Amino acid sequence: MTNEEKANEICKKHCFDSNLYNGCMEMAEWKDKQYSIAYVVTRCEEHDDYVEEVFFDIEKAEQYCAKYNSNEDNYRKHITKVNVTL
Repeated sequence: MTNEEKANEICKKHCFDSNLYNGCMEMAEWKDKQYSIAYVVTRCEEHDDYVEEVFFDIEKAEQYCAKYNSNEDNYRKHITKVNVTL
């Protein structure tokens, strides 16, 4: 869900409510949850692993890795799921 879609959903829910504060708090809580998991891409070499990229979208992380993992001449890329505390 995009920010615009979520904002529209909350706006419709609280439109007839005069309590704008509740709408703002719900949006803030949703944003906190949206970035609660990160996907860390590491390059795995013979002796070490290196962090290359960090994504909040698993599909983007998988697409990034697929470009490299499909070629046998490149180092392998792995994704690690990490919980983020704000």
